[in-house]
Amino acid sequence: MARAAYDPVAAEESRKATLEALHTQLAERVGSLDSAEAWQAWLGFATSFHRYSFNNTVLIWTQRPDATLVAGYRAWQAKGRQVRRGEAAIRVLGPVTVRDSKVDDRGRPVVDGAGKAVV
Repeated sequence: MARAAYDPVAAEESRKATLEALHTQLAERVGSLDSAEAWQAWLGFATSFHRYSFNNTVLIWTQRPDATLVAGYRAWQAKGRQVRRGEAAIRVLGPVTVRDSKVDDRGRPVVDGAGKAVV
């Protein structure tokens, strides 16, 4: 079976669609936190996920209200566990870290004495 060629445009569209769906889920769930009982339920859930941001905790709660532990595939393997085939991932928002290098007036990157780009 031949592997399909990587299409960067399709990958970017897919990423944007996934991100939009996560933002929609997040907005709907935060909007539903309009009573003391709803906040109490969320706080009870959030105690298990103190290392995650508010947004990611709400996303985990939206996708798997019964979740007790969340980790990536490799983290589960490191703990001696194996993820079952066909299990669905819990999507969370990851940090975006982009390092923009400085450019001179001609648009070329500015480099330091060692020849590395200055950020």
